Amino acid sequence: WPNVAWPGFQPAAVHLGRLSALENFAFTPIVWPEKLADYEAFMKNYYETDRQDIRMPPLPGLQLGQVWGMSLPDLNPFHETVGAIPGSNLKYVTPVAQYTVSDIYGPMYLSYNLRNTPYFSPALDKVVVCANSSTNATLVRSACGAISDTMGLPFRGPSDPIQKPIQDMQAMLVHPIFPGRNSSTLVGLMSGAMSWKQLLLRAVPTFVSGLDCVIITGAKKSFTYTITDGIPVFRGVGDLHDTQYNRYRRAHALDTQVAQVSSNSTYEIVFYPRRTLLETYTSNLPIIAAVVIVLMFLFCSGVFFAYDILMKREFGRKEAILDTKRRFVRFISHE
Repeated sequence: WPNVAWPGFQPAAVHLGRLSALENFAFTPIVWPEKLADYEAFMKNYYETDRQDIRMPPLPGLQLGQVWGMSLPDLNPFHETVGAIPGSNLKYVTPVAQYTVSDIYGPMYLSYNLRNTPYFSPALDKVVVCANSSTNATLVRSACGAISDTMGLPFRGPSDPIQKPIQDMQAMLVHPIFPGRNSSTLVGLMSGAMSWKQLLLRAVPTFVSGLDCVIITGAKKSFTYTITDGIPVFRGVGDLHDTQYNRYRRAHALDTQVAQVSSNSTYEIVFYPRRTLLETYTSNLPIIAAVVIVLMFLFCSGVFFAYDILMKREFGRKEAILDTKRRFVRFISHE
């Protein structure tokens, strides 16, 4: 277990998070049930002597270093000893050994079993199965990552009496970890939280306002953000765009290299304009200008037509006078 307790994790993970725009980097070793007691004893000693990570007293009924989970749906913390979860035949534990804390994932989640979260467990299992099904280390490193399903934030924890209003949606990126001298043995997982709000904040220019962004997950779930002055604001779960603007739909599939590992790794992002955006980039001036030009053309045509008629009339009148003079002169000459 000494390799699990990497002293330089915190400073390295903080810098890596800034570079990758990911939050809450976490290293979770893969612990088999028969090794769990040995792991907990080692981590208890490490946490008591380590000075880099933020520590807090363990939850009621738990000891420092013990791996824990939450019973569903009442969210009561319990000591994890089996490593089994509903819907999976695999039995292993993924305790959060080291991670960067935030307002969402505070220090209380130390030693939490990530597989206990239904949104994350399918992605974790698929990475483990993929990594153990191939002896090609290069292929495993490049193809055995995964993106989890998306869950709302902030999520309800064991100390929260009720669910707080959702302000953002977040998915977890997972990558396998191998020892430096043994590239064929999977020993852990590295994960990072991807905030859709932060992703859109970096993807949409600041001058854009009045845009609905609908994100559709691989599990065919959807949620909607509204872009206002370049800032994405979470509107709610579901496709909440104004359907009268469907003809302006622009979609793009965010398909990653790990799509073959997890069906949830393919996302589709769809943009729809709002009325404010159309008012900014649409105008009646071209129609008005075209109407004015047509009216001017008709007016000029009418003037030329009237001028032509009047000139013909004047020419006819003068010709009649000239003919009368000619007749009069001829009459006088005969007399």
